[in-house]
Amino acid sequence: PIVYTVARTLFKTVHTPSHTQAVRKAILDLTLLLVTEWAHVLESMSELLGDGVISMIEEERDPRNLLLSFHISEVLLKERPERCLSEEGLSVLFEALTSYFPITFTPPKDDKYGITGEDLKAALNTALASSKRMA
Repeated sequence: PIVYTVARTLFKTVHTPSHTQAVRKAILDLTLLLVTEWAHVLESMSELLGDGVISMIEEERDPRNLLLSFHISEVLLKERPERCLSEEGLSVLFEALTSYFPITFTPPKDDKYGITGEDLKAALNTALASSKRMA
């Protein structure tokens, strides 16, 4: 199916961290849509799904995109079969997520998005606690 081809191409050819915030957000929005609405197709990708998700979220620094990244990680860990994330991938994802700890984000005075440090902490904690495999 075309969804499989889109996801595979996205995961293998797009280096998300090298793009602008807006493009990274679009990639993360698409990734979230794929792992939630097209899970039955993407689960057949097995470990390629986990590796692809990790490549999308690594090195993210924008708080808007971090919230998406943490949510995508939660979905991958909680709702997708274990075969979609190898033990090595699990370790890489754990390192990627824990690299944000501790979160010390303070929104700028002219912030128009309303994201707080508490929002980021809660989303990170939810992602880290979403699977026994992260223990």
